[in-house]
Amino acid sequence: MAFSYSNIPSAEIESAVTDAFSHLEMKEKNGEYNFVCPYCGDINRPNKKKAYVYKDTWQFICYRCGHSEHIMQYFKRENPEIYSKLVFMGFDHSDEDRTKKKKEEKKPSVLPFMEGEIISVLDNHPLARKAVELCQHRMIRPEVYEKWFVCLEGEQFIKKDSGGAYILNENGKPVGNEYKNRLVIPFYKFGGSWGQFDARALDPENKLRYLNFAGVKREAYNIDFIDYDRPFFILEGTIDSTFIKNSIAIGGIQHFGEVLKDNPNIEKYKENCTIIWDNDDAGRSARIDSTKKGFNWFDWEGIKEKDINGAVMAGKMPLNQQGFVDPEFIMERSRPAKGAEILFALQYGDIKRKERAERKATRELLRAQMQSKNRGGVFF
Repeated sequence: MAFSYSNIPSAEIESAVTDAFSHLEMKEKNGEYNFVCPYCGDINRPNKKKAYVYKDTWQFICYRCGHSEHIMQYFKRENPEIYSKLVFMGFDHSDEDRTKKKKEEKKPSVLPFMEGEIISVLDNHPLARKAVELCQHRMIRPEVYEKWFVCLEGEQFIKKDSGGAYILNENGKPVGNEYKNRLVIPFYKFGGSWGQFDARALDPENKLRYLNFAGVKREAYNIDFIDYDRPFFILEGTIDSTFIKNSIAIGGIQHFGEVLKDNPNIEKYKENCTIIWDNDDAGRSARIDSTKKGFNWFDWEGIKEKDINGAVMAGKMPLNQQGFVDPEFIMERSRPAKGAEILFALQYGDIKRKERAERKATRELLRAQMQSKNRGGVFF
């Protein structure tokens, strides 16, 4: 019996919102409900309607007191009767065959997995147990990794033509089972669907640590769940972001521009945004560029580890009871963009000049190697 918010009919949520806020001078227009905030508003001054519920995300936000949460969280606390009714609708109560069909219909058809190729990390399978051990070792919260999968290895998952021959890709390699023996981290959207993912190698000898699904457009991990009115954070790594509340992961510096283009609210609310680039030379260089755009930056001073997960495992970042890095610790190290370029120059020198010099040296080395090959010689 699976649960998902997407199982709840939109009409039922709309009815619940109307019942909950109609007495607060509520009006509905263009996909949003506007009303007097039940926390900070004054019903005698209905012109001060600063609270909204947005149909596309079902997010409840007050622009006066800053209260922000999913409408289901509001119902859970303030109206348990409505909450219980809606939660009941979120469960799939159909028989087993219909449940299986519903799941197959909801799974995006573009996902590159055959039936049975991926299984839950909670399954009683050696690869699933190995994935759980990795997650526990890296101190990832169970409520996060329990929604992840592993991709099994098997000949039956490789695609073949009608004659039984392998179907090959443009590189001459068989199509199918490319993500075998990996932990699959879905990029869930609001409602529970997913079409993009990271696949982390479970074999420590595998030099290609991460793969993502190239069959669809790259997107930011957890982007549907960001509250832009509160401090929010951008990180490179997906696992790193699971430790930072109200954060997204973009999969690497090279995706930053595309993520900004696809999600204009990030720049719109950049005064609330701190970018936590990795603690390495590439991250420091990216930090210069992002502060020029007006984004806050994270100060790694005194921490030698390369990323958030490494620092957590080393005990350099305190966790709260929920398993997140203490928000106060993060905010204490969040720095404004103003004056950052001068400070970086004092700390690290001219990083951009060093990068140019390194690239020039690499080009000259490659040129010398090519010239040496072209000259040839006499060998005995």
